[in-house]
Amino acid sequence: MECEDGIKNISKLKTWFSEHKQALNEATTRAHLIDRLIFECLSWSRDSVSMEDAHNGDYSDYTLSTRRPAVIIEAKKEGVYFQVPIGQKRRMYKINTLLRGNSDLKKAMEQVAGYCQGRGVPLAVVCNGHQLVAFVAVRTDGIPPMDGQALVFNSLETMEEDFLILWQYLSLPGVEENTLLYSLQGEREPNLPPKLSATISNYPGIKSRNIAQTDLQIVGELILEDVTRSRDLEPRFLRACYSKSGALSHYALVSRQILEARYAALHQSGSDVPSTVPAVLKEGISHDLFVEGLARRPILLLGDVGVGKTAFIRNLLLVEGDELLDDSLFLYIDLGSNDEVYSKVVDE
Repeated sequence: MECEDGIKNISKLKTWFSEHKQALNEATTRAHLIDRLIFECLSWSRDSVSMEDAHNGDYSDYTLSTRRPAVIIEAKKEGVYFQVPIGQKRRMYKINTLLRGNSDLKKAMEQVAGYCQGRGVPLAVVCNGHQLVAFVAVRTDGIPPMDGQALVFNSLETMEEDFLILWQYLSLPGVEENTLLYSLQGEREPNLPPKLSATISNYPGIKSRNIAQTDLQIVGELILEDVTRSRDLEPRFLRACYSKSGALSHYALVSRQILEARYAALHQSGSDVPSTVPAVLKEGISHDLFVEGLARRPILLLGDVGVGKTAFIRNLLLVEGDELLDDSLFLYIDLGSNDEVYSKVVDE
């Protein structure tokens, strides 16, 4: 059903009611008014609506479901009226305002709210065929249901006049989009953007290698790994292949200066003569001041797996700091590849 069909049918329903306006009991009201309003005007199908659903001994008149139960309607006979303030043409009203002097409406709203809360259904509706009140009976924002607002149509004339609002909020497409729930309970939170991986076809998957990539992998596994483990070839390999561009070159320079300052401090430890170091140069903070402050402190190198911490240390020891360490004794323990070192140290 399209919205235009609903407009035509609500007009026919209004005409029928004006010709048969009388005190109708609840069963007649449901058969001639509420059923036609649900199925002929608001696009609900018979398969999506169940009647007289039982739960803990209580029976709900109508339960409207999308993928799950979404709306419970409490039907009242045509003679049960409710009123809205005279001169007001708004569709949204505070529930506290509606319930003042409307004892029958209050009783019906509390009844259908209990059905919704017992079954976990968010939206509740009270309808007598030509008047309708819809509200959120199960809230998640900390506000009691009866302190919120309600959607109100006090006649079939107002339903026809503002049918677009009725359609947007209570038709099958409107309930599927939760428009009334978001309007009465607050602004809708934006959905999180999809992951970038969602734009990659066949993700996750494995990219097939070509012949050149396979040959390079074999060379890397059989030759390059052995070259880096050779004590004789490792310094030559690092001088020729280690990249010091960007931050790594800066760190290498600072590390060399730290080593120079540290060993200079060791040889001058007995001197009582203070030394002066400029704090700021044209290029910024003085490297001499920086390394002087770190000369007697331990150094901790941090980084994720595979970023090059080990290669950085090996290059510092064998290439950058080889002249400084020629007259020094340094101890290098690789606990990652030689785990037996730890047990030997503990045993001894």
